[in-house]
Amino acid sequence: MTTGGGAYARNTDPTTSQEAANSLSDGCLTALQKIVVDILKAHSSGLTVPEIAAIADRTVVTISPRIRPLVNAGVIHNSGTKKIPPEHTRACIVWAFGRNHEVTETET
Repeated sequence: MTTGGGAYARNTDPTTSQEAANSLSDGCLTALQKIVVDILKAHSSGLTVPEIAAIADRTVVTISPRIRPLVNAGVIHNSGTKKIPPEHTRACIVWAFGRNHEVTETET
């Protein structure tokens, strides 16, 4: 499985952070990305970021940045639904494992 995007650092991050991000190889999942993927594989109906974070015993702030690279690589997708996770007041996207297999007009 590849993330296709590697690690990321902001232009405002210290040079050491940028060097660390650049040193990570493209084409492999980070430990946290693997945790997200494994959790979503085990929950076929999908989960929100707060739910993933709770299962992983991590914070939402730790899990959230791992989502976009996995989506961009086609490893996970937006299920098209939202729900309000426990202890939250706003609806969140439900993420699911695998590519989105929606049928488009060109496929019908």
